[in-house]
Amino acid sequence: MNEHELRRYAGCSDLAAAAAGVIAQGNQDTVVIVKRGVRGVTVYESNAAPAHVPAYYSSRVFKIGSGDVFTAIFAHQWGEAGLSALAAADFASRSVAAYCETMRLPVEIELVNSRAPLMGKAPSRIVLNGSVSTIGRRYTLEEARFRLKELGLDVLSPPIDGETAPANIEHASSVIIADGLSQTDIREMCARHPYANLIVLDEEGRFHVDTFSDVGAKIIPDFTSALYHAAWPPGSF
Repeated sequence: MNEHELRRYAGCSDLAAAAAGVIAQGNQDTVVIVKRGVRGVTVYESNAAPAHVPAYYSSRVFKIGSGDVFTAIFAHQWGEAGLSALAAADFASRSVAAYCETMRLPVEIELVNSRAPLMGKAPSRIVLNGSVSTIGRRYTLEEARFRLKELGLDVLSPPIDGETAPANIEHASSVIIADGLSQTDIREMCARHPYANLIVLDEEGRFHVDTFSDVGAKIIPDFTSALYHAAWPPGSF
């Protein structure tokens, strides 16, 4: 399950207590795998301490079907191939990263084995900037804010929230949606704070990949990948 599903199923906000409640309804072989998005996976078993599996890096993040891929691969590796629940969850997490990057099944074992774990502390906050000059641009900004919050992140969007990011903000990342903004606008937004991750979403392909490299910004052409890359621990990719 994902975190939200487990909490609703168990009627408990604490993940460990919720997982323990589910396990108590089963038997000694019951395993609860909690998918936690950018924070990886937590494995709960009846006779073991909770174990963490990291998320793994992918150059792009294609989410459609990723939950099904994880579940199917975990079930096969644990139930058929005989791996431990922890090893099966780790293999499934690597496989999802490979699938998200290539959008191909079956996943290639070479890509599964070469995945790099996303380690370290996730950003404390995401500062989300963009243009609100049209309904479409404002909607995109609001959708980005909603999805980032869904990933469990604290989000501040000055154009929507009507407040600026504090000058002393620490360990924050930023997403800038380039639609409707000039290169000068984007550079000014990049320069406001020393962000941990600085992502520019450029769906139109207006800018060269190195246009903002001098200010530490990474240009990403698709919406979902931009949000995930901003949410990952800085320095882990």
